[in-house]
Amino acid sequence: MPCISLEQGCSLRDFLEKTLPPPPLTYHSEWETDPPTSPLKPILSQPFYYLGKGSQCYAFVSADDRYILKFFRQNRYRIPFTENPPYPSFLKEIHLKRYVGKIEKKKRLFESCLLADTYLKEETGLIYLHLNPSSHLKQKITLQDKLQRTYCIDLDHYQFLIQEKGDLSLHHLSQLIETGNKEGAKKAIDSLCSLLKKRYLKGIGDEDPGMNKNMGFHQGEARFFDVGAFYPNQELKKSNVAHLDAEKTSAKTRQWIKEKDPELAAYFESKLP
Repeated sequence: MPCISLEQGCSLRDFLEKTLPPPPLTYHSEWETDPPTSPLKPILSQPFYYLGKGSQCYAFVSADDRYILKFFRQNRYRIPFTENPPYPSFLKEIHLKRYVGKIEKKKRLFESCLLADTYLKEETGLIYLHLNPSSHLKQKITLQDKLQRTYCIDLDHYQFLIQEKGDLSLHHLSQLIETGNKEGAKKAIDSLCSLLKKRYLKGIGDEDPGMNKNMGFHQGEARFFDVGAFYPNQELKKSNVAHLDAEKTSAKTRQWIKEKDPELAAYFESKLP
């Protein structure tokens, strides 16, 4: 089971410093989310192990290998110094751009997560999104590193999300193709295309499209794993616009399949929304 390790450049101390917002975590009404539909305690009562990090989050996997816990990398959005520092005018302009840029980056990230929580909960396997400070969770969670060192954190003070765990698209498709399960591969392709269509019909775009890293499968059904790049786009409800987006999103995956099975790649292309 992969865990936090100093060799990976991610110590527990480093993780905590980069994910805990500057105190206090402030309340924003626009970040309010619905309570979880099922109890979180059975999920969060087990240890979680370091899985990896992306540009937006640190990810941990549950001991039972069923859930992913993602903490936002707060250091990417921290505002340097003050909004109006005592700099010369030309440095103030540079500072202001950085200040506004960090605010906008965090705003877009949370708006994307809220879109997923509101409109794509099933499609993303999103169980719970926590952006505001709270007192109702009353849940401490155990994180464990490679050397079996543990650290408990109080989730009421962190911004995080929980998703159901699955397999990345290429891993799932590769297993089906390599075992000669062409019908299973076609069913997986149908599920990927159906997932894209659901997003288009809801008028939601993705600024970081791509099936290889950002989509996958949970119990045989396609899911969006990356929830950090969604945005409203009503144009995608138009079939021609949706088709162009589907071609772009699936291009690398279709090329990979074409090298393995040209007939299956042609089937994929015929099924695009």
